[in-house]
Amino acid sequence: MLALYTARRVQRPDGGACRCSVVSRYQGVVRKVNNLMFTIGLHATSLLLWGIILHLFCDWILQSDWQARYKSSLKHPAAYVHSGIHLLGLLLIFPVWASLAIAVVHLLIDTRIPLTWWRRVYRQTREGGVALHVALWGDQVLHITVLALFALVVGGLR
Repeated sequence: MLALYTARRVQRPDGGACRCSVVSRYQGVVRKVNNLMFTIGLHATSLLLWGIILHLFCDWILQSDWQARYKSSLKHPAAYVHSGIHLLGLLLIFPVWASLAIAVVHLLIDTRIPLTWWRRVYRQTREGGVALHVALWGDQVLHITVLALFALVVGGLR
């Protein structure tokens, strides 16, 4: 079951009330940012859900044309900028070690080498109009699979 998040006022340790807080039904990590307290559930399902949302936002909304064109080359700064944007998003929900690992794997997936190998070995469509869809969705599925694996490692099976 996914953690349900609700907004409400929360009593601070000094007796004051925070303006707004996101509170999970499950116990999690409490982070205080600008006098706001955020609770992020550490269950695998919550991590995966927020990981996917952040991934899609970073990969589709925050990715510039420059990043999209040049992120496949490890010699180009666009690859590291794009991966760094993902790292910043991941740090909101995953521990530092997991965020760094996911960002590095994201960088490597975006070189397209793993997917090119996969499509060749499994003889997936590489030509025609459908080839773009196979490549695009293969990339996204691989990213989400990595998020799922790390969500299980960090959040555990509960």
